[in-house]
Parts: sequence; C-alpha cells; structure tokens
Amino acid sequence: RGVVINIGSTAGDIPSPMLTVYGASKVFVSKFSRDLASEYKQYGIVVQCLTPGYVATKMSKIKKPTWMAPSPAKYVNSALRTVGIEDHTTGYYPHSLLVGCIKLMESLSPNFAYWMITRTMENIKSRAIRKSNQIAAS
Repeated sequence: RGVVINIGSTAGDIPSPMLTVYGASKVFVSKFSRDLASEYKQYGIVVQCLTPGYVATKMSKIKKPTWMAPSPAKYVNSALRTVGIEDHTTGYYPHSLLVGCIKLMESLSPNFAYWMITRTMENIKSRAIRKSNQIAAS
C-alpha cells in the first residue's frame, strides 16, 4: 500500500566522535523508523530506514565516485533494491561491510575503535581547514 523511506546515517550505527549531535540525531531517525514500522505494518505500509555512508555529492565534498563513496544514482539503485526486504540497512554493500568491520573492531577493543575513529575525524578536519585556508589565501 505504501512505502516510507527515512534517511539516517552510518554515523548513528557506529561510534561517531566529533559528530556527536549528528550521530545522535541519526539514532533518533532509526528508532522512529522502527516504531513507525511497527505501528503501520498492519496497514501494509513499509517503513525503511536507510543509513548510508559517504556518497559522492557536493554536500559531502567528494567529487569523484569510488567503491566506498558511490555516485548518487548508484547508491539509489542499490538502496531501492532493499525496499521491502530490510527495514534498517545502509542500502549499499560496501557501506554495510564498513559498518560491520567497525562494529567488530568496537566489540574487540572499544578504546581502540574510538581512538582510531577520532584520529580519522581529526585528519579529515585538518584537511578541511587547510583547504579552506588555501582558498582564503588565493
């Protein structure tokens, strides 16, 4: 009868230091979707929560699609194939693989997982600041 697709983020499924509020807001989307699905299943309405990782868009500032950051069209094609099959999914296999690896790492060594993700986020932030400074200087 109908389909509702809510967009969360992998940031709500994995540790997200330096993106705390963003990640927490995406956890809300996930819970909201699960509860909504429970309420409306009896009416034949499918509710799905997509939790993508990076997609090559202007917003993500990823210019060229890669295996881990697909083009919007590639992501949408992949995600739409999961409608009615999974109610909570990244919608794209490489993103699911990444989430699975991070969750495994977190279960084996939570401190290491948070340290590694924090370092990664700090590196991304440093690159963005350097690029911004270069643009401002030119």
